[in-house]
Amino acid sequence: PSSNTSRRAVFQKDYAAALAGAGLVFLRRTPDPQKAPDGDRLDIDRLSADLASKARAFDDGPALGQALKDGAREGDVIVVMSNGGFDGLTDFLRNNL
Repeated sequence: PSSNTSRRAVFQKDYAAALAGAGLVFLRRTPDPQKAPDGDRLDIDRLSADLASKARAFDDGPALGQALKDGAREGDVIVVMSNGGFDGLTDFLRNNL
């Protein structure tokens, strides 16, 4: 979440509800969280906890990509949702999966 609206806590419960049906969720912690007012920031670690054991949070795209590469199996469906380059994640996946 790097846009001004997606990094806000207003979507905290909505993200949890939207991702609840996924088998596994990898989340990138918000870059520059200080761009949202304190007390109004999306909490990726809380979102990960809300999704229980099916979620993992990462500090950056390369670490997330490596975890996907290490864990992906034939037939898995991987969905990347980002409004930016995601630290080159899509190129990494394209070249490594």
